[in-house]
Amino acid sequence: MLFADIEKFNEMQATLFDDCVCTDASLLVVAPTGCGKTTVFLLAMLRELMKENSPDTKITIRMVYIAPTRALCSEVFDKWEEKFSQVNIRCCEVTGETNTTTDLVELERYHVILTTPEKWDSLTRRWRENINFLTSMRLVMIDEIHLLNEARRGAALEATICRMKIGALKSGTAIRLIGISATLVNVQDVAKWFGEANTKAYTISTHSHGSKVKEKIISVPLEEEESFFKVDAIMNSWLPNIVIRYWECQPTLVFCGTRMSAEATAQYLVTNFRVNLLEDQVNLLCSIGERINYGTLRECIRMGIGFHHGGLTLEDRLIVENLYRSTNLPILVCTQTLAMGVNFPAHLVIVKAPSPISPTEMLQMLGRAGRVGLTSNDGIAVILTRTCHAVIYQNLREKIGPIESNLHNNLEEYINAEIFTGNIVKLESAIQWIKTTLFYVRLHINPTHYGFQEDAVENQLSDLCQTTIESLKRRGLISENVGTCATSESINAINSPDNTLSSTIYGSLAVRYFLHLKTVNTLQKITGREKIFQLFDIVCKCSEFEHQFVLRNSDKKILNKWNEGNESYDTIEDDEFGTGKSKDTLRFPISGKINSIAAKVSCLLQAMLGKFNVKNTHLHDEGDKMMKLANHLTKCIIEMLKIVPGEKFCAFLSALRLLKCFTAELWEDSPYVSIQLPEIDERMAQKLANCGKCTFEALRVIHSWTLRKLFPEISDIGRIIEGGLAGIPQYSVNYCWIGSTKISVKVHHRVKAHCDNERATVALIVGDAKSNSLLFYSENVFEKGNSYEAKIDIAINFTSIHIHLIHLSLVGVDVHIELSDKDRYSLNASKLNSQTEFVNKSQKNHKDQENIPSEPRSLKILKMDQDNEAAKDGKTEALVMEMYKKSLDHVENDNPEDPFALGVEDFFKQLESNMQQRNTEMEINAHGNSKVNLGSSAGNKDFKSIYEHEMTSILKKPYQVSSSRNLKSEFYKKVEKIVEEDTNDHH
Repeated sequence: MLFADIEKFNEMQATLFDDCVCTDASLLVVAPTGCGKTTVFLLAMLRELMKENSPDTKITIRMVYIAPTRALCSEVFDKWEEKFSQVNIRCCEVTGETNTTTDLVELERYHVILTTPEKWDSLTRRWRENINFLTSMRLVMIDEIHLLNEARRGAALEATICRMKIGALKSGTAIRLIGISATLVNVQDVAKWFGEANTKAYTISTHSHGSKVKEKIISVPLEEEESFFKVDAIMNSWLPNIVIRYWECQPTLVFCGTRMSAEATAQYLVTNFRVNLLEDQVNLLCSIGERINYGTLRECIRMGIGFHHGGLTLEDRLIVENLYRSTNLPILVCTQTLAMGVNFPAHLVIVKAPSPISPTEMLQMLGRAGRVGLTSNDGIAVILTRTCHAVIYQNLREKIGPIESNLHNNLEEYINAEIFTGNIVKLESAIQWIKTTLFYVRLHINPTHYGFQEDAVENQLSDLCQTTIESLKRRGLISENVGTCATSESINAINSPDNTLSSTIYGSLAVRYFLHLKTVNTLQKITGREKIFQLFDIVCKCSEFEHQFVLRNSDKKILNKWNEGNESYDTIEDDEFGTGKSKDTLRFPISGKINSIAAKVSCLLQAMLGKFNVKNTHLHDEGDKMMKLANHLTKCIIEMLKIVPGEKFCAFLSALRLLKCFTAELWEDSPYVSIQLPEIDERMAQKLANCGKCTFEALRVIHSWTLRKLFPEISDIGRIIEGGLAGIPQYSVNYCWIGSTKISVKVHHRVKAHCDNERATVALIVGDAKSNSLLFYSENVFEKGNSYEAKIDIAINFTSIHIHLIHLSLVGVDVHIELSDKDRYSLNASKLNSQTEFVNKSQKNHKDQENIPSEPRSLKILKMDQDNEAAKDGKTEALVMEMYKKSLDHVENDNPEDPFALGVEDFFKQLESNMQQRNTEMEINAHGNSKVNLGSSAGNKDFKSIYEHEMTSILKKPYQVSSSRNLKSEFYKKVEKIVEEDTNDHH
């Protein structure tokens, strides 16, 4: 089953068969691209599966496959899942683009895990959370192992392999390593690092490739001083003739250095080269092309030429990949992403090299040519370069140098990680850990590369470890436990032996959240009083963004256009917690031009949160990735604030709000809340917001006539809105005083949603805004039921207590109550009569209900039971709806505008003016008695009829449409107040 697609093993596979299947030796294989190296992994996995079925095996054996890119992981996962599912072996892909859990306990369900070096590094740092998981790992397969030469990924891979080797040694288990590469030169060095005594190394000749590849260098007469962009454009003019000469109507790949170059090259070929397509191919490309989001790509695809790069959406990339693999897309222009292991064979490969490319990278791209079984003819690999660079690419294989370790450039980060895992506890163990690395192997072979003297390697190595540990101490990331003097910030200070190293709060956060140490230094500067825009700025300046994104000249024009016309932070108008007000422009404008990665991150994140129309696919894709990273960093800030002592209410509240924004991909006060409903897209949300439907409350009472007018093309729009709202939870918050220094806060699920929102985290946070004291915090308050109660101590001299119930993934459902000092005394006055009353706040009504002491009739009203409250709500709702329907009749006939998009203030001012003109007044005397004088013109009309009459007269007058106010909400509050007064009068 595992080898059903292989008729017979080739020479390389046959040579390695016995070592793979009949021994447990680690293997290091260097063989040309396209000769079936992945089959070596399957043979090694077969060996482990045979052992698992043995009666001597009592645990589940797990295997991990590590690839340099997510694309390669996804391709191998698709193949292996199909193969292994037939034998009940479960595979799991764990990369940055998958939603698979990263909890080690959950991963125990799987036998085969496919991941990237960075992701596996972050997981194995937490191996103490589930020691059994790591000790059950028996086989580690590393594809493209020459990536050890890369700065960040190489260091992550090296540290991870060392961590697993140490873990296996501690647990007394054996771990098998299989490494494969097409360009590795210093094979014996890597074999020595694997464990020389139990590792076999193979270097396979090019004859095992299966088909020959003819390599050609074509020189363009351009000198060094010519710019990259000019040379790249001139090279495009050479491409049609090269394709005509070598194409033979076979699959062709054209590699370019940048995304922009890939698109420009594809468009040039579409204009200057004709691909002869069959009629079926034309129909297929036109049909599938309609599913492509990016217009430029769609037009190119129809002509039989596509392009592929990381700036495309995942959906568009998959469409292009499938079309090419099925040979329906004859020519594909791409970036170097497709050179790294992904199975994209071609008869002809053309590499545009306007600037020098390393021999290793060049061979990776040329290796796509002449894959086995693709064509009976020899493959063709063409290098298109400047004349002055042509010599660089002659005899490429002889110019590949040995791979070097990059661990020394990231030593602080990884020593900090090993201290957290417990692999390093003293200076001596740090030195021993370094001796398990490839860095140590290469250090003795090429010490000058690492800045060491040949005759003093060991002494300098000890000094390097000592210096690194001292630096981590100064940064506050680790501490040394000396007897009873262990620092309180040390994570394992308690029960730690004397004179051992342990992680501090910040050190553990750096490890568990995979943070750069520069980012940790930034987070250490958080004071606890940051408003939301200040925390947003801190997140945008984290160094993780600098290592993942670049600022292109093509980006600046778009970003500056979004930012232009705004003012600086200093002039932005905000509330007590710095939430800002602007909706139509950037919420937190950036001073000056966009000229840094941090400024780009800030501008793009704000555009995504503000639901700007981000048409540029590169920026949209980067925005999605930035949103995930910002979410990750904000979670780290929240966890830090939970642990670090001090006054931090403002920063904590800001961080929770910011996390909500990044999770929902929407500002917390956005008018586009409807976009969170299923089947509601950005265009529909924009229409709803423009007519004032900016809250879930407004959507719940929206009239079918309004919906039909807004969306005449959607016949079941009412069902869509109603069904979506059924999944939106509603919460209420009640509080009462217990004495004068404690309050009881109750939160309740008023409407139980039947969707994923019900299982989302809902947090309760209480604090004193003036003193910045965090009084209470609890996550996931509805984890055990539909209600939750907390009793909270309050200082006797407080000025303003804020109670927030925050849904951490949904905008528009939060509840906020503010208590002032007078609330305590007014509520305590009613308690003199042995009454304990709860004051209620919910999303629907944010108006505090005041207790009126001393009068029996008022106390009777305050003690109204739940049935009477429901009856009052029902009466209000009925009155609102009846008046709403009556007004719609007038609007439909006389006024083309929706009445609830009219100006709120003008509407009610006019209404009150008309009521006064009719001599209508309502007075509430000091004892709670109500008296209504209707005047002569009103006759015997009751309140309701007068209200309807005045509303009707006002609706006949023209009003200016205002999309920034929610009239319906204001109207509801206004009517509710009058009905409440009317209810009190009846009592």
